[in-house]
Amino acid sequence: MRQGRRMGESSALTRAVNVVFRFVRVAEFEILFLLFLAIAFLLFKDLELIEYVKYTCPTHLYGMTISPPVARQIVSAIKVILGEDGSSRGM
Repeated sequence: MRQGRRMGESSALTRAVNVVFRFVRVAEFEILFLLFLAIAFLLFKDLELIEYVKYTCPTHLYGMTISPPVARQIVSAIKVILGEDGSSRGM
């Protein structure tokens, strides 16, 4: 009859996979950061794309700030929703 492996022993493949996953967990931030830098470098290595977006983006061309009365209304609505206005209408 064939003897099974003990619980503490694992195959070489299992140990290798565990080492790789442990490395990826530790180095995940660095790997993602380097990938982001590489992609950003490829996209923005010349400034033509940045200039194109800068001058054709609708937000850049037509963007406006909200007026003070509208901002006050938004703050008041949030206070009502959160129940911070003293009434029983919010949470």
